[in-house]
Amino acid sequence: METNDREFIEIVADYMEEISNFIINSEKSREGSEEQYKLAEAEIEKLPDFKLILDGLMLTISKNFHTPVKNLDDNISYQIGVSASYIRTHFLINNLIMSGDIIEASTLIRKQLEALTRLIELEKKEVSKLEKKTPNVNNVFNNTTKELYRQLSEIAHSGSNNVINLISHFDEGHNRAEASIYPKFTSHSLECYKFHCFIALGFLGYFIKSAMKVYGEDYEYEEDIEVFLVLIDIHKEIDFLNNK
Repeated sequence: METNDREFIEIVADYMEEISNFIINSEKSREGSEEQYKLAEAEIEKLPDFKLILDGLMLTISKNFHTPVKNLDDNISYQIGVSASYIRTHFLINNLIMSGDIIEASTLIRKQLEALTRLIELEKKEVSKLEKKTPNVNNVFNNTTKELYRQLSEIAHSGSNNVINLISHFDEGHNRAEASIYPKFTSHSLECYKFHCFIALGFLGYFIKSAMKVYGEDYEYEEDIEVFLVLIDIHKEIDFLNNK
């Protein structure tokens, strides 16, 4: 075997060790971040209860996907697919926020806002008129989500230094920037959850109303509506979620 081949094998071995160490350190960092997040969450009155009910209702409404649709068409099929994707992503975002992966979570929250927009658009337009078009968030929500969508888009597109500040530290005295490849809990984590649950409430309200039409008498919606209204009341009572 030539020397170059041996050197390459050694390089590969070093890479394998680096990757292994990275996985171990990433898991430790995420575990630590999750512990800190839960402690911070517990300090906000009623927030843990709100999260539990929100996630529970999200899973409960997903049971409708097992119910056959009597009058299935392209729009309904599209709405069911987007809704299922929304719910799957909801729990991914939960994990990313708790683990300290804020940029990644924010990028997916932007996706959620666009998904909700598309679902609402499908109530008024045929699939053929919406295909290959980006959901018009500002138009559907009459600009009420304009600033939120701008912030989420800025993060998703790395549009400014403000995005980098989420994972780096700039030391003016030493003229250097430090960034970590390992996630960690910061004050941004809870702020990110605020956006997450705001959009999730919009989705729940949409889905329950839509499911009543799509599944008809096969959907026993009374309890879901009752729980949703309780969830809205709890959200109003949590000052942090309402910027108070």
